[in-house]
Amino acid sequence: PPSMTRIPPLPAGPVPGMLSEVDLPQVTTVDDRWAGTEPKQAQSNPAATQCDNATFTKPPMGVAITRTFLLPRADLPTTFGLTETVGSLPVPKATAFVEDVRRRLAVCPDKTPGTEVTRLAQKSDAAGDLSVWRLKVAITDKQEVIYLMGITRAGTAIGQISFIAAPGVSMSQDDFVALVEARAQHERALAIREQALGPDHPDVGLSLRGLGDEGPAQRGLRLAREHRDQVGVMAAVGALEDAHDHAVPRERTV
Repeated sequence: PPSMTRIPPLPAGPVPGMLSEVDLPQVTTVDDRWAGTEPKQAQSNPAATQCDNATFTKPPMGVAITRTFLLPRADLPTTFGLTETVGSLPVPKATAFVEDVRRRLAVCPDKTPGTEVTRLAQKSDAAGDLSVWRLKVAITDKQEVIYLMGITRAGTAIGQISFIAAPGVSMSQDDFVALVEARAQHERALAIREQALGPDHPDVGLSLRGLGDEGPAQRGLRLAREHRDQVGVMAAVGALEDAHDHAVPRERTV
């Protein structure tokens, strides 16, 4: 008679453990497809906010990978977009990393005038952690930046996601929380697959440990599938990444 055999979850997207375009929800008032950059080794953490300033590039962090998503055909400010950074640490240090981010977010309103922080979700157990926040940062008396930011841990894997909206173009808080939960599921699926097959098994593909050795993952920008306006996408992605450091406030003087 037929029988069923349990197998590890199948990998999805260009890099197992990371988000891909199909994971991202629609935003309000814009009918466009998300496009993501090629995952590449992180030299900084564009997903960090001024409250946490989390770094993924200092030892003993493993190879850290980052990518950016945007809506290239929409006429949006270059500050708009979603970024993701992932890395790995031994479990005790990974747990402490998440707790440090939580602590920094909790005290940020007191340490940084003009900043409001609202926690949207938080979960923790032996297998992993998840926290999501909404941040409103006043830049001037008339200008503010609103972030949605989440951090996840599954075993040794850590991920951070941040989204900056544009006037009239936003992602609902429920959709963002669901996206962070999807990111955590990707991490767990990768952990299960590596545990079942071993980190060196060819079916595991590009794990976080091995991505840094893969040349194609370090080169260029990858366009969304079936996207025809390649020049426009590359220009928009480049503009978003170049503008990010100028658009995201780090410290304010009063």
